[in-house]
Amino acid sequence: MTLGHFTSYVPVIRLALLTPAGERRDVDAIIDTGFDGSLALPPGLIAELQAPRLRTGRAALVDGRPVDFDICQVVVVWSNAPRLAEANVVGEIPIVGMEFLYGHDLHVEIVEGGRVVIEARP
Repeated sequence: MTLGHFTSYVPVIRLALLTPAGERRDVDAIIDTGFDGSLALPPGLIAELQAPRLRTGRAALVDGRPVDFDICQVVVVWSNAPRLAEANVVGEIPIVGMEFLYGHDLHVEIVEGGRVVIEARP
């Protein structure tokens, strides 16, 4: 079970990410139910994690313009075990998407300070 909190109209959880040397880097990440990818992480964090680049991705901005970005592989400590995940290298705020949460239940108390609970489905 993963716990977080609801603040400023967004659900937030703490993600534990690992470098290749096994050093842990904890970051607060926003859950974005409109993001169908796994993770989106800022370039500076990707550099700190020394995450290997897998390929280039492409998406359309709100105004329709295409943008290219790197996709890297990161290691997340999830349910007390290392889990490989793909991360789009974009933005300034860590984001958790629906692909990463697939197979889990998400419960959000939508009030300031409300609980965010993520549990693996049986």
